[in-house]
Amino acid sequence: ADDDCPNTPTGDTVDENGCTVTTVTDSDNDGVTDADDDCPNTPTGDTVDENGCTVTTITDSDNDGVTDADDDCPNTPTGDTVDENGCTVTTITDSDNDGVTDADDDCPNTPAGETVDSSGCTISENTLPDIPNDGIQVKVTSTSCPNTANGEISVSFTEDYNYTVQITGMLLDNTFDNINASNGLVRSDLSSGSYTVCVTIPEYPIYEQCYTVTIETPEEFISGKTVIDYISQKASVVVSGSKNYQVAVNDKVYSFEVDNIANQQLSFPLDKGANVISIETDKICQGVFNDSVVINNAILSPNPVADLLRVEGLNIMTEAQIIVSNVSGVTTLQESRQINNGTLEMNISNLSPGMYMLTIVEGDKEINLKFVKK
Repeated sequence: ADDDCPNTPTGDTVDENGCTVTTVTDSDNDGVTDADDDCPNTPTGDTVDENGCTVTTITDSDNDGVTDADDDCPNTPTGDTVDENGCTVTTITDSDNDGVTDADDDCPNTPAGETVDSSGCTISENTLPDIPNDGIQVKVTSTSCPNTANGEISVSFTEDYNYTVQITGMLLDNTFDNINASNGLVRSDLSSGSYTVCVTIPEYPIYEQCYTVTIETPEEFISGKTVIDYISQKASVVVSGSKNYQVAVNDKVYSFEVDNIANQQLSFPLDKGANVISIETDKICQGVFNDSVVINNAILSPNPVADLLRVEGLNIMTEAQIIVSNVSGVTTLQESRQINNGTLEMNISNLSPGMYMLTIVEGDKEINLKFVKK
């Protein structure tokens, strides 16, 4: 009730109001105030005399919780569990500092810095799985059409291990465990884009093989005009955009498989008379090319010819470009001519003797005939 300083430290000298006049401290907590302590830094636990100096030292050299005076095993390894006498009950040590305790370490003297397995033994090259370079195959199937997600990634194995496969890319992150060589892995319904496929084997922690694959979208199917060789009765069309084509001519079907999707020339026979042609790829969304041509029997006479050359059977033409070239491909005559009633007549008396090619062109119709000038 009368104390103006109710929390005065123990030992301080106070006035009539309970407030400190003189502070009495004991920095080393040995029971002797600093003012009377000849040894102010006495270790905790030591027994001291009236001057604050050690009479008996109480230490625990091996930090096992039992003072040296009572410790029957003063050099207990750090971390061991000890009894009341300071002797080991349970030893938990890792002599080679590899992260595996000696109790579980099959290789207790692992060199510093080496990577070890769960048994404390070094993981080295000879612990890698025996898989040949082509032992893992990653294949892709592109989408059938733009804006669809039906691409596919397949992973197959020649060696039978327990594989883990991770597929990432295009906002996808899938991990598949326990994959074996018998079944492999197929991941379907994928959109076009780039993916990373990583294969690991839990039994071999440092083994990993990663592959980058691309699921593509089909290119646009492009076709040129139909070019007709009336002599051989064949047609050819330059196409691009696929590796597989199917050509239908009337009731006949011809299949073509090429190495790449760049420009390819497809050649196929025609029938006499009308020919309905359609070309398509193995992907329906790429569309169909359609055309129709008529093969007439163009007849050149006489052959050899001296002056007047006559070609009959040109009923499919009305006004055509006439080109005459020699065997070296040099054009010797070029002009536009009317075709009357399917017949062309022209004077070639000014040509030198020899063999020539007569080309008659109108739009996408082309006829090639050879003749000899006497």
